[in-house]
Amino acid sequence: MILTVRAMGNLQGAGVYSDGKRLKFKKIKNAAGAEAKIETDGHLELSVIKRSPLGFKNWFGKVFLFWLFGIFGLFTPRYKKQYKALNYKLGADISSDAEMTLRVAAPNARTAVPPVTAEAAFAFSEEGNAWYDDAAAKKHRKYYHIFNALFWILLLAGSAVSAAVILLFN
Repeated sequence: MILTVRAMGNLQGAGVYSDGKRLKFKKIKNAAGAEAKIETDGHLELSVIKRSPLGFKNWFGKVFLFWLFGIFGLFTPRYKKQYKALNYKLGADISSDAEMTLRVAAPNARTAVPPVTAEAAFAFSEEGNAWYDDAAAKKHRKYYHIFNALFWILLLAGSAVSAAVILLFN
């Protein structure tokens, strides 16, 4: 059986997984969103995971590369102060080929809109459809700012020392 998943909305930074494998979405021609096809044996486990780049275990290597190629932090992305993360799970039993639409919303404190809205012609069960605060991303953002400040202090001190040495020996 083949399930066609259409994803609409804010998918930036989100990963959609089926049975532990990340889905590859293709943009829909002449329409908004993207779609992926899943071959399933009847039982479906779908999950949507959305986190800040600072919230993962290997955050420092990735952030350091962006920082280095962004000319020492001048052109790197600014990490938001909002530490919201999403871990949405969906389970379903499918008896024939079907279609499903997932709408992913951005975190918004003013409205009570659920982060993921699923629409399908078959019955499914949802779990964890709410934004939560990512404490690891908040902690790692502090470390990133300390690292950035220390590097710039060392860079300026090294420039001052090298300028003094050049002036001293000329």
